[in-house]
Amino acid sequence: MTGSDSCPPSPENPHPASEGLAAIKAALKTFPGSPGVYRMLSEKGEVLYVGKANNLAKRVASYTRLNRQTNRIRR
Repeated sequence: MTGSDSCPPSPENPHPASEGLAAIKAALKTFPGSPGVYRMLSEKGEVLYVGKANNLAKRVASYTRLNRQTNRIRR
């Protein structure tokens, strides 16, 4: 990761995005390359988004490349 991939903590979110990216990358090691459903959760555990993918590992890995995401996904 480069400095442009991370964002500083804010009052609303005291954890920088790099912590979330590290958690996603660690979890990816257990994801299958087959179809699946995934959820994005808030820090409180609330469901923010539910998605489906033909290749679960590839889809979730795409969220770790912040420079290719919209502002909505980067947050």
